[in-house]
Amino acid sequence: MANFLQERSCACGCNTILHRNRGHRLPRYVKGHEPRIHEQCVVVNPVVAAYAAGLLDGEGSVCLVKHSRSEHVQFWATVQIYNTYRPVLDEMRSLFGGCIGSNQRRKEWKVCYVWILRGGRALSFLRAVYPFMRIKRRRAELLLTYATAPKRLEDRETLYEAIKAA
Repeated sequence: MANFLQERSCACGCNTILHRNRGHRLPRYVKGHEPRIHEQCVVVNPVVAAYAAGLLDGEGSVCLVKHSRSEHVQFWATVQIYNTYRPVLDEMRSLFGGCIGSNQRRKEWKVCYVWILRGGRALSFLRAVYPFMRIKRRRAELLLTYATAPKRLEDRETLYEAIKAA
């Protein structure tokens, strides 16, 4: 196999290297998945950020998901917004990334869509909308604190419990 180096830069053009691969080809983008953007490059109009904060406060959730397998424990920052009007969530996805899923529990109910952000994208979104949040502001504050917390499991467990209680 040829020994070559491929790099993929941020889609905004800031030249931040997001992915390096030596000896293998980079994966192609799958239809429906946008090119990756460096999380510090998300620049949002204050009006859009205020609107997104209102959506999150009224129709969303801010949480820290805990997943454990035997002795290994992982935590994921997660932001979700639910709505029956998909174009609103498509707009959020075009601005901040993430994915959209759907659910219809009963035939007589409308289809409910959910926009989901995880990890760094969720934290980047929260940083952008935090100044405009009201109802879920404390949870967002704790989640942003979690992102900068020491990596010790005890500290993360304490913050996880605080986020659940907020």
